[in-house]
Amino acid sequence: MAARRFTLPLAALCSAVLILVSTSGFAAGRYDAKFRFRVLRTPHFTIYFHQGESGMAQRLAVIAERVRDDLAARTGLDAPRHTHVVLVDQSDIANGWSTPVPYNLIEIAAIPPPPSSFLGHHDDWLRIVFTHEYAHVLHLDHVGGVMKGLRWALGRNAATFPNLFVPQWQVEGFATWAESAVTGYGRVRAADVAGVVAASAASGRASIDRAGGGLVAWPSGNTPYFQGGAFDEAVARRYSSSALGDLAKETARRIPFLGGPAYRKVLGIPAGDLWTEIFAAPSGTAAAAAEVTRLTFDGFAVSGPRIVRRRPSADAESEAVYFSSQGPHRFPDIRMVGLGGGRSVHVESRYDGQSLSSDGRWLYYDQLEFDGAVAIVADLYARDLESGRVRRLSHGARLTDPDVDGTGTRIVAIEARAGGKRLTFWRISKTDEGAPSLAREPERTAGSEGCHYASPRWSPDGTVVAAVRQCSGALPVIVQIAAADGVERVLASGGRNVTPTWSPDGSAVLFASDREDGRFKLYAVGRATGAPPDAGPEVVLDAPGGVMWPEVASDRRTIVFTSLTVDGYDVFAARLPERGPAAADSLLRPAGPAGSQSAPPPSAPAAVPPEPPAPAGGGYSPWRTLLPRHWSPLITANGDDVSVGAATGATDVLGYHEYSASVAWRASGLDADFAFDGTPIDWGATYAYNRWRPSLLISAWSGLDTILVTEEGTSRTLESQERSQGLFAGVLVPWRRVRLAQSWLAGVDVDRRRLPASTGVADRFRNGLRAGWALNSSRQYGYSISPEDGTWAAVNLERVTTGLGADGNAYSITGDWRVYLPGPGRHHVAAFRVAVASSTGDMGMKRAFDLGGSGMPFAPFALGQRVVGLLRGLPSDERQGTAALVANVDYRFPLARLERGIKTWPIFVRDIHGAVFADVGSAGTALDALPAAAWSMGGELGTRITLGYTWNLSLAAGAAWVRDPARADQPDRVALFVRTGYAF
Repeated sequence: MAARRFTLPLAALCSAVLILVSTSGFAAGRYDAKFRFRVLRTPHFTIYFHQGESGMAQRLAVIAERVRDDLAARTGLDAPRHTHVVLVDQSDIANGWSTPVPYNLIEIAAIPPPPSSFLGHHDDWLRIVFTHEYAHVLHLDHVGGVMKGLRWALGRNAATFPNLFVPQWQVEGFATWAESAVTGYGRVRAADVAGVVAASAASGRASIDRAGGGLVAWPSGNTPYFQGGAFDEAVARRYSSSALGDLAKETARRIPFLGGPAYRKVLGIPAGDLWTEIFAAPSGTAAAAAEVTRLTFDGFAVSGPRIVRRRPSADAESEAVYFSSQGPHRFPDIRMVGLGGGRSVHVESRYDGQSLSSDGRWLYYDQLEFDGAVAIVADLYARDLESGRVRRLSHGARLTDPDVDGTGTRIVAIEARAGGKRLTFWRISKTDEGAPSLAREPERTAGSEGCHYASPRWSPDGTVVAAVRQCSGALPVIVQIAAADGVERVLASGGRNVTPTWSPDGSAVLFASDREDGRFKLYAVGRATGAPPDAGPEVVLDAPGGVMWPEVASDRRTIVFTSLTVDGYDVFAARLPERGPAAADSLLRPAGPAGSQSAPPPSAPAAVPPEPPAPAGGGYSPWRTLLPRHWSPLITANGDDVSVGAATGATDVLGYHEYSASVAWRASGLDADFAFDGTPIDWGATYAYNRWRPSLLISAWSGLDTILVTEEGTSRTLESQERSQGLFAGVLVPWRRVRLAQSWLAGVDVDRRRLPASTGVADRFRNGLRAGWALNSSRQYGYSISPEDGTWAAVNLERVTTGLGADGNAYSITGDWRVYLPGPGRHHVAAFRVAVASSTGDMGMKRAFDLGGSGMPFAPFALGQRVVGLLRGLPSDERQGTAALVANVDYRFPLARLERGIKTWPIFVRDIHGAVFADVGSAGTALDALPAAAWSMGGELGTRITLGYTWNLSLAAGAAWVRDPARADQPDRVALFVRTGYAF
């Protein structure tokens, strides 16, 4: 029989091709490429460390085995056979994380936290952070009952870890309890954390639904840790620590999200009732404290207030309080308030950093910035208080806590290196205009081996520095360090001592300490002179919310500080109490030079005595952790086509290699006029190499579709199977800064389409080059209802060419530009978008683009039908063309902030918001010949929710008046739509 020829509809050749990197994440590897990792193995751990960390890795090896035995004994949980631990020093953010999927993995940041932070209550950072993260492994890895059988069948699939699907207060509470139970310190026993928990309970805000996950209101992301840790500590005291293990075993037997009844079964009381008992508002009268004046009402995280005495030439108040602020309404910043209080005003944006200082003309501070694609480190900056000009003083130096001396010519700062923090002294030079710059190298470094330093402050005479020092095995102490030779003397020890400052005359050091009553109070101690101590620190001030970050005004009687409220920390002021004829001066000059002993040598951690040296580590090899450890069933449906199959994937411990693979069998929808012989199998595979700045990407696929074909010379339409096969290979180059991220993509795309031989249609090839650029400076804050300011942009180019084996030539370009501007109300947003797409060239090689649709993804490198179209109320496939132009305007506004859930259910409603919008666009054959535009106008009602305790999701429903001139039968109509995520 003669072969019949067919022509294919244009749309069949212009279907979307999605590549591996269609994501807004602007991917990069996890670790700096300059690191050379080695491996240290113990009976139950493999520790990965890079150059400069050998000693820390050996100490961590000892800690790990002891913590494993301790926690297993306390809880009765079976410890996993093996855990991987990565020790890395590339960030100035003290943290750690862990996961049981697809294998037990912990990452620890080597650098310790500031002693004044919530993480600062420890005597050994390595021990406490490892304990917390290993408690997660112990808790989350456990499985029992029917879920154990499911894990046997699916491997280490995330769905087979029931304890991943419990409220966050259970997950983080268990680990926070463990860090304190094992070390004797930690957040459960920290005075500042206890104050936050007590304030929440007293205000009635400590409800169990708000601790499950998703809360933005204070204490925000700390809530599961603080309240969960306090809850588990109460359970351990009322019952036993093994009761916590029994709860973990019981929830590990249950289907995900259905672990709530475990508390009634194990403890005999529902979790909600027990929570209410534990966090009942305290009764009784608060302890006596001084009268204080609240200067700010920012709440959340406020730190480091400094009284800046402006130069006489400045047209401003002679003294004002500058401080750092972080909260849910704006980007973190430095703010200013008068000594009499009032509304604080923005001075300068600042990403992280606690302290600052000034010489009266320039404000010195540190903040975090990316140093390369993944490392985020602190550097010093200076802001001109007169002009507002900002100068960056260091690059990649990892300097924090700057303090400038009284002459404005020297700075002391903390330098982070190799997991430690030491003091560095720098000379400041000035330009003719008075702008500061740092010398290339510090004049001097100081500090005892094995100790970390924080919060240095110059004495008024510039001869000594007061600072916080913390050595292994001890809580932080206040020390005095000579600027000339670095000799240290301890001024105050006992308890957790933080945030020192000097009296105006330099005779005494004031500091915060929790040594009494479980609350931070203000103490004063005399300057060390070398004579034996006559008196210890004396209490100067007590405030209801505690005292941190003190600063004395020039009148010697007014002191500003931060103190806790129910909404977080704020700046307060108080008068120093009168005591005898000398009044406040006597408080700042204790009876003798207390605590003037020389600094003792650093000691080893109390819980980890010296051990024989661990064996030298071997080189890193990724292959042991690249074997697939799980699989997931796949079911896909496209009309009548239904496929079933499986998918798997893996990544090595350091994230250098990442791959996924899937295979599916066509179970239905096989009937077609023309079909292939053999088993209808679809498959796909992806691989990424992420060690270097350019990530190397490759993906391949083969899929079977059913399409319509038309018999040549007739109008007869038949069904035919079509086999599409493709390959993409390219590179992704990320560039990151805190306020801006960019990424570039380049690659080769091969696309082959085949019909059964009986159609007589030859294989078609659409091979070409791909390139893309993406930028994102848009920002969202805790209470934002959408991106609130900044820009998002993406441009993609595709060149299909016969030079690469394509059947023709084509050139496609897409562009998408989005701008977000703050509206007149808090968290109101005016959002604007313009998108354009054009594809020119030979028939069958060009792309087609949809005009309609109710939402756009944040996928910068997607290239297909749905990359530009957004006209709400118009179905996405109703109007198409090889050229499209769209413009969108939204005005978005919050309606209600709810932040409530239902007991321990896996749903938490954050807010309700609305929007009004206008969309206009057209699609045709060319940009210069577009038909009459379609438009829509309408409104949306949306909500942001947290599902499953961790997944933040936006849902919206809306109505639009649509006018489409291309619909002669119904040009005007009302349409309803629903959407997940933002419109754009």
